[in-house]
Amino acid sequence: MKDQVEVPKPFSTLIDAQNRQDSQDFTRNFTLHAHVRDESKDYFGHAAIRAWNQSTNEKYHTHLRPLQLTKKGRKWEMKVEVSGTFDGSPIALNYYLELEDGKISDLDIRG
Repeated sequence: MKDQVEVPKPFSTLIDAQNRQDSQDFTRNFTLHAHVRDESKDYFGHAAIRAWNQSTNEKYHTHLRPLQLTKKGRKWEMKVEVSGTFDGSPIALNYYLELEDGKISDLDIRG
């Protein structure tokens, strides 16, 4: 069994919602004006983030497993194993996150 990485809220609730494929709960982890960048595309606000997450869930059925978490000033870097129904699964991606009032205000996903 692989070691589990301790992940604080709201990261743990984001991962849990993603692993349940629950886009509504996933989106609740973000501020109202949050920004997400994934595959060179930007999504701003709850409606856009929820639509992006629903679309990726339908296409890829992604499951997340945190591998490493580091805090750098106000920013967090979380290395995540992403598995699903896409070529090359699983892959390790870096999630760069910023928090505001206990919610995610910025998420930048990079390979």
